[in-house]
Amino acid sequence: MHLSRRTFVFVLPTVGLAWRADAGRPVVERRTYGKGSLLPSRELLVRNGIRPTSIRQMPEGAEYAITFDSLEERAKAWDRFNSDPEWCKLRARGAIQVVEIAIAG
Repeated sequence: MHLSRRTFVFVLPTVGLAWRADAGRPVVERRTYGKGSLLPSRELLVRNGIRPTSIRQMPEGAEYAITFDSLEERAKAWDRFNSDPEWCKLRARGAIQVVEIAIAG
C-alpha cells in the first residue's frame, strides 16, 4: 500500500480511532467534494453507518475522512446511504461533485 505524505499525516490520527483488536485492519477513506457541492450532513452519514472522523473545509471544497472496520462494512454503509430518502432528495437537486475518493487499509 502506498500513501502520499499528505495522506499519511492526515489519516494517521484517524486510524487509531477506528481500529479494534477484534475487527482486523481498518479501512480509511478520504472523500473530497468540490467547491459549491451539496454536502451530506454528519447525521445523515452516521445514520447509515458512515463515521466521519474529520470534516474540513478547504479552498477546493470539503474533505471527509471516514473509517470503516472492513471493506465489506464500507460497501454496505455506502449502499444504505445511497438509498436513504434524504440523500436521494439532495442528489435529485444535482450539484453534487465528488472530486476524489482515496481508500487505504
